[in-house]
Amino acid sequence: MHLNVPFAEPLVPDGAGEVSDGRAGGAPWTQVLPVARQAEPLPLDPAASTLVIAGHGAPDGLLDLPVPVVAEPVASAWPAAVRTGPWLLGVSPRLRPAQVVVAGRPTLHRSVQRLLSDPDVAVHVLADPAGLPWTDVAGSARGIGSLPPLRPDRSWTDRWRAADAAAADVLDKALDDPATPGGLRLARELVAALPRGAQLVLGSSNPVRDVALAAAPRPGLAVLANRGVAGIDGTVSTAVGAALVHDGPTYALLGDLTLLHDTTGLVIGQDEPRPDLTIVVLNDDGGGIFELLEQAPRSTPPRSSGSSAPRTASISAPSAPRPAPGTSPRTWTMSRPRSPPSRGCGSSRCARAGAS
Repeated sequence: MHLNVPFAEPLVPDGAGEVSDGRAGGAPWTQVLPVARQAEPLPLDPAASTLVIAGHGAPDGLLDLPVPVVAEPVASAWPAAVRTGPWLLGVSPRLRPAQVVVAGRPTLHRSVQRLLSDPDVAVHVLADPAGLPWTDVAGSARGIGSLPPLRPDRSWTDRWRAADAAAADVLDKALDDPATPGGLRLARELVAALPRGAQLVLGSSNPVRDVALAAAPRPGLAVLANRGVAGIDGTVSTAVGAALVHDGPTYALLGDLTLLHDTTGLVIGQDEPRPDLTIVVLNDDGGGIFELLEQAPRSTPPRSSGSSAPRTASISAPSAPRPAPGTSPRTWTMSRPRSPPSRGCGSSRCARAGAS
C-alpha cells in the first residue's frame, strides 16, 4: 500500500512523539460497515437445467445449491464445486445447461467462456451485494439480479454427479502417470495435504489453473490469488502480507518465474514480524503457461521466441538480496500418502518441487 501523507515543516521529528493505543481489542479506529444492496430476483426458469459458474469475487451463499456449480479455486463456492467441471463443459449434450448463472468474475477457463458465448444458453448474472460492476465479456447476459430458489429436475444433477465421478477417476489415473505434467500432480497433492484452517495463495498463470483443473475442492482452506491485471509481480509480497493476517499457516504455490520476479519479498526488516509462510515452487524452467497457447507449436526453437519465457536463474540459490533469517530452500517429493511440505512457525520457508 502506498500512502501520500502531507507533513508540516520542519520535516524532521521533534522527539519520540506519542503513539495512540488505538481502539480496544484492536478494532479499527473508524469502522466502515459494508453497504449491501438487495436486487430483484433474476427472471429465469427455476425448473430448467441450470449451471452456476463462480469466479473471483463470487458472493457467499452458494454452497448448498440444488444445481451443479463450476467454481474457480478463489470463489467462496469452490468447496461445493464439481471437481472436473472445467473438463466436462462442452463434452456432452446431456451436460449442456439451458441457463447459466454467473457469480463473480470467472477468467480461468476457455471452456467457460465458450459456454457463456453460446447463443442457445440463457446467461444471467448475480448482482454484487456492494453494487460493484459485473462481468459480461461475451455481451450475453440477459439479466442482473439475485438468485431465486431453483427446482431443477433431479435427473439433471444426477447426470452431472455421475459424469464428475467418472471424469475424476480418469483424471486421477492420468495424474498418477509420471509422464503427466508435474504442475497438475503437485496441485492435487498439495491441496489435499494442507491442514484444515490453512491458507493457500496461488500464483498466476499455471498454478491457479493447475489447482482448478486437478485438485479436489475441499472445505477448511482459504484460497487467495491475484487476479485481473496483477500478473506475477509482487506475488511473494502478497503471500507474506496474507500470512501475517491469517490465523494459521499459509502456503503459497508459485511458478519459478513468479518467485524470481519478487524474491525481494522474502527480505524482511530486522524489526518486522515473520510470517508463518511456506512457499512451494514448481521448478519447471519458467513460463510454462505459454506452452498452452496457440503460438507454442510455432515457436522455433521451442521456448526461445517471444511466445515463451525461459529462465536460467537458479531457484535453489536466487541471485537476490539475502532473505530473512530462517528462510531455507527445501525439496518436497510428491508422494502418497499425502503430507504437507515441512514448515516452521515464525519463519518463511521456500520449498521446491521439481518437474520433469
